[in-house]
Amino acid sequence: MTRKSIRLCALVVAAGLGLGCSLTGGLFGRPTNPPPAVVGGLPTRTPWPTFTFTPVATPTPLPTFTRTPTPTGTPTSTSTPTPPVTNTPEATATRKPAPKPKPTAPPAPEATQKPAFQFTPLAWQGQWNGGLGQIRGHIKDAGGNPVKGFFVQARCGGTTLASNPSGTNLYAPSESYEPGAYDIILSSPLDPNSMCKWEVRVVQADNYQAAKDPGAPALSDVGYCDLTWNEMSICFAEWRKNW
Repeated sequence: MTRKSIRLCALVVAAGLGLGCSLTGGLFGRPTNPPPAVVGGLPTRTPWPTFTFTPVATPTPLPTFTRTPTPTGTPTSTSTPTPPVTNTPEATATRKPAPKPKPTAPPAPEATQKPAFQFTPLAWQGQWNGGLGQIRGHIKDAGGNPVKGFFVQARCGGTTLASNPSGTNLYAPSESYEPGAYDIILSSPLDPNSMCKWEVRVVQADNYQAAKDPGAPALSDVGYCDLTWNEMSICFAEWRKNW
């Protein structure tokens, strides 16, 4: 039973007692209007505490995130993903070292580049002869076969000389001559004009006089016969025909 119900019952009981007393006085000759009695005040109860309902605080809603769709084919991050490391047979410690490449010999210059001239000077030699100054040699092709009919020119200062056509004896045409051979007779080494650094080349000419012309077209690069007193008076100048 609540306190409020107890208070109501107490009031009902008190009212009933008062009504009973008044009825009893009337019946037994008591004055119906007794002098007013001093009604003592009942002590006031301490009122029940009132409770103010505090509504539950509404929680702050969480922020919402709107997902932006990623365009097709466009990476979502600028960073490059790191590929997973996989163990391959090449990465193992037991992988055999790759064989070293074998050295390859460079191609011969003659096989890759055409010579600039039709004739090329080969190795030259010399010897001393106290009674003769001479430039001589042979003209042969790449296979070693003698070449006939070409002139060799020699120049030193203002002097220009020419050989016989290769394979022909200029001084005795009726006599046989060594195939592919040529020679230029200078003079005795006693002549200071013979001891000189001669420029020697193969030239294009139809005869001996044309071969002596300083302006004769050159068919080879220049070789040098450096004739020196008591060291070298004969120069052996060999030539190879390239084509």
